[in-house]
Amino acid sequence: MAIGLGASLNTVRDVKLARAVTSGLVLKSNFDTGEVTPISDGSVEFNGTSDYIDFSSKPIDTQPGTYCFWIKASDTGGNKGLFGHGAQHTGAFHIQYSSGRPLIYLASSYYQYFDDTGLGDDGKWHHYAVHLDPTDISAVWLYIDGIAVAKNGSPLSSSGAGNAYGNLEIGRTDAVNEFEGSLCNFGVWTGELTQAQIKSIMYKDYASLNTSEKTNLVSWWNLSADANDNHGSNNGTLS
Repeated sequence: MAIGLGASLNTVRDVKLARAVTSGLVLKSNFDTGEVTPISDGSVEFNGTSDYIDFSSKPIDTQPGTYCFWIKASDTGGNKGLFGHGAQHTGAFHIQYSSGRPLIYLASSYYQYFDDTGLGDDGKWHHYAVHLDPTDISAVWLYIDGIAVAKNGSPLSSSGAGNAYGNLEIGRTDAVNEFEGSLCNFGVWTGELTQAQIKSIMYKDYASLNTSEKTNLVSWWNLSADANDNHGSNNGTLS
């Protein structure tokens, strides 16, 4: 049963809606806010101890997919889960921070670290785009703010088992490792997105996506008011 946002999982209205304001001149002036921010009416805020969203379903299963979202981490020490499909040791997939570095798990023992960019724990908004091929951990990639992040070392294996995903959860992984911070504009696509598409999508809300950006879109949650889909049918329960 879905519980109200005011009960434990909160929304915040700290997201800037636009970067251009009228200066009284004919043209508009772009005043630098000092931080790149998502286009959204707000965001869901996770407390790092008990907040998460359980969708009790899976937008995609055993096929390559791309996940895009905006996050602002308050704390990335230890293991902080961003989202995942089931428990790590059941052969599913998830991404988390591990001592400040992005870490992707596939199956029970296949993982891939990415270089610590210093962006995950600076208290600012950042856009993430993650691609997963469930049959090949070496094929995963990560973009932060539209820029490819280098892999750090080799995975345990060049390929992992294509196990079925568990249900999608946002804000924790492996039923633990709760995330602390804010998150919004979470989208799931089948297949791969190009870098150009990622750079375009990151500055849009759902209503602004063009036709090509919606072609392989399976689910999209603004997460500015609740966990129901703006596109798709994987409505979530706020916990």
